[in-house]
Amino acid sequence: MPRVSILTALYNHEKFVANAIESVLAQTYTDWELILWDDGSTDKSMEVAQKYLERHPGKITLYAHANGVNLGQERTRNAALGRAGGEYVALLDSDDFYHARKLELLVPLLDDPEVGLAYGDVRHVEWSTGREFASGAKNSGESGTVLNALFEENFLGAAATLIRRSALPNNTPFDSRFKTCGEYPLWIEIAKNWKFAYTPHPVAYWRVHGENTSLKFAVQAKKELLDLFQLLKSDVRYVDQAKAIQRQIWKRKYDYASEAYSAGMFEVARSEFQEVASATEASRKLRTKSRILLGTLKLGEPANLFLSRAKKRLWSIRNPRAGV
Repeated sequence: MPRVSILTALYNHEKFVANAIESVLAQTYTDWELILWDDGSTDKSMEVAQKYLERHPGKITLYAHANGVNLGQERTRNAALGRAGGEYVALLDSDDFYHARKLELLVPLLDDPEVGLAYGDVRHVEWSTGREFASGAKNSGESGTVLNALFEENFLGAAATLIRRSALPNNTPFDSRFKTCGEYPLWIEIAKNWKFAYTPHPVAYWRVHGENTSLKFAVQAKKELLDLFQLLKSDVRYVDQAKAIQRQIWKRKYDYASEAYSAGMFEVARSEFQEVASATEASRKLRTKSRILLGTLKLGEPANLFLSRAKKRLWSIRNPRAGV
């Protein structure tokens, strides 16, 4: 029975971490270790974790950075990985939780030696009401060779994955340059060399709360996605995917500009829209939409503040659960 190392970067989630740990203890697959690593929490997260360590010393370990510093989730995951002894690696953010059968469903999918990553569906949960809803990922369910599908969309929930340890790149697989999409570069790198396997069952739950749905978070996320594809464009390992990556750069640039507009960052939006509007490689649809919004920006700041607020309001109506 392969051993699974579950990595949890713990940061200021005292009201959620007990639920996360309990979901691991409830696993029907029992050969696992949970490595909790505190990333400079200033609340009582460590106290909660310590109680579980005392009750389950053979299954749970707890670490913290020297002097209680905050290094960020990806560097914390890399530190935890350095202590992991399992053949397989799973991720669990301290505000999320697993379905009891997650490992039972995913471990057998890695029996295929060509599969580097197995995953299932992730459900979103409103933290204030407990209501569940689907992630909305269009490409969820892709299996086999998934690199092109991953370029289009990050359809994996981190907690819904199980990774073959040998499929991880050496040194620091989790990229600390990205704060909002730290796993996405890793998924792409694994997909370059390995197959993915999928089970059509919910295996994990992503908790929706104010900290991960704020407008500031959304703008940063769109910018980081653009930065990621610009880095991929200059990476010689992806030269065969150059055209697909360039298409994504224009799409991600438009998405970043649109999010910046919603946030009232009009100069940023104007600069990005201008690039897309004049790019012959961008799709006609993106060029047209960018020109329309450039025209709107000429109306002046008061009008655009009104329109950006209206755009945010329309988005919240269409996505009523996202702001909870």
